[in-house]
Amino acid sequence: MRVRKQNNNMKTVHYLAYGSNLHPRRLQRRVPSARVIGTVGLMGRQLKFHKRGQDASAKCNILQTGKTSDVVYAAIYEMYASERKILDQAEGLNRGYSLAQIEIVGQGTAFFYVAEEQYIDNNILPFNWYKELVIAGSRFHAFPETYLAQINNINVMPDHDEARQQHHMAILSTP
Repeated sequence: MRVRKQNNNMKTVHYLAYGSNLHPRRLQRRVPSARVIGTVGLMGRQLKFHKRGQDASAKCNILQTGKTSDVVYAAIYEMYASERKILDQAEGLNRGYSLAQIEIVGQGTAFFYVAEEQYIDNNILPFNWYKELVIAGSRFHAFPETYLAQINNINVMPDHDEARQQHHMAILSTP
């Protein structure tokens, strides 16, 4: 992983967000140093809502398809390397997600999370609030309307844990 130094001598890394962490407000609640530095379309990849989360709902994953017609849009964030453990914990590193790296032209290497095979379940749905976070992040970054339409077509299920739903939806209602 490529590491750069900022003026304040803090090491930074690049993180590729493609799911609920797309929206800066969501990510900055987890990793306060996170700053958007760009966006990218990843050809030959497909966004799937099929990673079984700790709450038994579907979370996002990126599948490599090799088809040039498949594109996943993602945001590139720069963050302090010292905060990566916080994000690893929040994302469930080695408890559903493993680390991957990608070289992004003009930005260097970025890390991201991919679903571990034993956590993939094509028969589960995301919670409504989770999909709303992905849509809000996609809108924030002005991803193409066709991409937003694909996400909007994903079926959801209600979250019967009202406190959890309110917690996540509050992210979108905060100025």
